[in-house]
Amino acid sequence: MIQSQRLLNMDEKSPPDIEDSSPSIVKSTIGHFAQLTKNLVGANFSGKDLSGVNFKGANLNQADFTEADLNGANLNSTKINRGNFILADLNEANLSLSKLDNSDFSLANLSYARLIGSNLKGANLSRADLIAANLSGANLNSANLSGANLSGANLSGVYLIRSNINGADLIEANLSGADMREAKLINANLNGAYLKAANLTGASLNRAYLMGANLNQVYGMRANLSGAELKHAYLKDANLSQSNLNGAKFGGANLRGAQLSGANLRSAYLGAADLSHANLSGACLIHANLTRTDLAYANVENCRFGYNSGLSETMKKDLIQRGAILVEKS
Repeated sequence: MIQSQRLLNMDEKSPPDIEDSSPSIVKSTIGHFAQLTKNLVGANFSGKDLSGVNFKGANLNQADFTEADLNGANLNSTKINRGNFILADLNEANLSLSKLDNSDFSLANLSYARLIGSNLKGANLSRADLIAANLSGANLNSANLSGANLSGANLSGVYLIRSNINGADLIEANLSGADMREAKLINANLNGAYLKAANLTGASLNRAYLMGANLNQVYGMRANLSGAELKHAYLKDANLSQSNLNGAKFGGANLRGAQLSGANLRSAYLGAADLSHANLSGACLIHANLTRTDLAYANVENCRFGYNSGLSETMKKDLIQRGAILVEKS
């Protein structure tokens, strides 16, 4: 009791000395101190067991949580600018509405964590585990999420402008309404992901996996999906005008009503894809595979075709009559 009172001296201006205390005293002391002073700037908690500790509303700017156990900890509404969470365990921790900009979460465990509405601008989350984490409405602009595991995560309405998400695992993640302008998702796995109405303008998704993904009503002008795998993906009413879709695989995909004007679909695989009512004006489909592709009522004005598998002579004549350009040599 005497030791606890000494550790909880309210006149202290910095975190109490708890180096020689038992784990239970350490956690209760830190939690009480955080609520009493709210000021833990620059504190060193590296390697500490802080599971379940209540840091709510505390100022933890530049604090060091390297390899700390924060399992189930409450960090709601905290300020942790430039904090260090490398290899920390934040499983099921609550970091909602927190200011975490420029903090380092590389290799950290954030599975099932809550980061709703948090500011993670410029944060480093490379190779972090964010399985089933809730980041809805969070600001991740210019953040590094390369190689991170975000499978099943809730990223609805997030801001990921110019973020690095290369090689990340986003299987069945919810990215509906996300702002991903100029984001890099090269080699990312988005199989089964939900991206309805997301903004992918200028985004790089080269060789990304989007099989069975929902991209209905996506706005992705000038996006790069060259070599991407979109088998059985949903792109109804998506806007991919002027995008690079060279060599992309759209087998069985639903592109009904999609805006593809000026898009590069050279060598793309569109076998059994639905392009009915799509706008292909000015697009390039040279060497594209159009076996069993539905082009009914599609706008093919000035769309360039040539050397296409699956196009019969009758179909070629029909496309030319509809304003298409056939570039094959006779």
